[in-house]
Amino acid sequence: MAKKSGNKSKSRTKSNRKSSELNIIKSPLMQAVDKIENKNVMRVNQIASNMIILSIMISIIVLIINVNALLWINKLDTMNCACSESYMRSYIKYYLYFIIVINSIDIILFMYLYTNNISLLELTSNSLYNIYTSFKLIFSIFSIINIVIVIIFINKLKELNCECSEDIRREIYWIYNIILACYIGIVFLFAFAGFIMLLSTRR
Repeated sequence: MAKKSGNKSKSRTKSNRKSSELNIIKSPLMQAVDKIENKNVMRVNQIASNMIILSIMISIIVLIINVNALLWINKLDTMNCACSESYMRSYIKYYLYFIIVINSIDIILFMYLYTNNISLLELTSNSLYNIYTSFKLIFSIFSIINIVIVIIFINKLKELNCECSEDIRREIYWIYNIILACYIGIVFLFAFAGFIMLLSTRR
């Protein structure tokens, strides 16, 4: 019996030694893994914060362009620019009132995310934010219509040589909408190509 108890105690001490050795080996490995994970998390957070900063900058630029476009449209109204009178001018005017409010909300939202270190994914559970994004999605239809109307409207003003409508703000808004049209066209092209590729793989 004494021999058995001695053997048991020896086996226990051996197993304890092995476990301690494994813990010594594991601990540096776990520390290395934790360091890598922490670095990856920090990189993701840095990328997310940079994206928010970029979104704020783009939103401010867009807001400035839209405000100046509205000032140009209002100038045409006040000076009774006859050659620019059109339903298109009215549409652009009322569209700009709405989009300026949306731009302002976006800037406030992005600033809130940046200052509180929150990602957009964390807001998906917020019902108010979901309502706002749904409204923006519906309003994007009017944005596409506005792009087409702006390009046609300003092209007509140029063809008519409408001198009372001439303004640097008109040219900036025209170029801005052409860029938007090109961007949307590229997105639709890639989406269509992806859809065709998806159909071809299923066959």
